[in-house]
Amino acid sequence: KVHGDKHPSVAREYNNLAFAYNSQGEYEKAIEYINKALTIDLKVQGDKHPQVALRYDNIGATYRNQGEYPKAIEYFKKALNMYRLFYEPQHPQIETCLANLEYSESKLR
Repeated sequence: KVHGDKHPSVAREYNNLAFAYNSQGEYEKAIEYINKALTIDLKVQGDKHPQVALRYDNIGATYRNQGEYPKAIEYFKKALNMYRLFYEPQHPQIETCLANLEYSESKLR
């Protein structure tokens, strides 16, 4: 073990695995691996960090892809609120997350 299982590099690899599962339509596996990454990030970075916001954003995107719009909205809102702590309103992370939130909300109308 070079880094140990609680290192940010391990979280990044879990996130990469989640992305692969998501792209294959294996959403439950994707959520599982993003949550593993999130757990590490929360321990290492704390609960207010851009990386944590990104994990929430990725969970929201996975739920959106799965058609679970209420859950997607929940996580996009968490991500957006946290992104706003770190970035200006025109930052791409905020704009993308806001677009994903609006899309998910539109699916419930």
